[in-house]
Amino acid sequence: MTIIPILKQFYLKKLKNKITSTINIYNDENIFELDETGMFLKTPVQLKGEPPVLTANGAKSDAQNAIDFHAGLYQLQPAQASDERLWAALTHSYYWEYTRDRWPMSGDIEKRKNNILSHWFVGGGKGGLRRNAIARLWWGGFLTHAPWLKDDELSVFKQEDPYYYTKTLFSYQDIYQGLIERDYGSNLRPRIVLLDIFEETLPIAKFPTKFITSYLKQVNLVCSYNNLSGLSIDNLHSMLSKMANELITNF
Repeated sequence: MTIIPILKQFYLKKLKNKITSTINIYNDENIFELDETGMFLKTPVQLKGEPPVLTANGAKSDAQNAIDFHAGLYQLQPAQASDERLWAALTHSYYWEYTRDRWPMSGDIEKRKNNILSHWFVGGGKGGLRRNAIARLWWGGFLTHAPWLKDDELSVFKQEDPYYYTKTLFSYQDIYQGLIERDYGSNLRPRIVLLDIFEETLPIAKFPTKFITSYLKQVNLVCSYNNLSGLSIDNLHSMLSKMANELITNF
């Protein structure tokens, strides 16, 4: 049984304050030496075995990592998963090498510092949790896992694979960033409808990344004067699908 720890708030702040002096460690070292005792608090979050092994093969491995990690920590609750102390503890211990290899640093000191704050810790803004190297995997799985079990109206999207839409979410970084970090992406129905539309349209897009960016900009504009969550699934899918089909001829 593995108990997942969290950093004490004092040590979380201390690690952040030391970033400038320890920046080369984040870039080069195979392990981060947590050299003080009493840094961690035990949590009720437990695993039957060891933490899931993650593969740092760039964005290509994100979907499978998200599936494995969310499945391994399936009992984690959203309130627990919103705690920066948890994710900072994991990036500085079990997943130090993964975080370093998945999000390599380059540029001047300020850029490296921002990289560390975003991916080893939890940065500011709506997308803070979604940029942490490990939190983004769990949240990506949580927000897309078997949505038909959470909302009966989404049963029309039921698949044999409960992580079907997790794979769609991580298939392009533009989808993840554009969907998860926008307000409409926080609502289950629009989120799943949009992912389903991407499944339909991306196979025929000649320039998929340009299509994704342009399409989500249009969706964002529509959201400024429409309450998407108030529409029926049929009407929502029909409206957003029509927008996608009209736009994709340009891409």
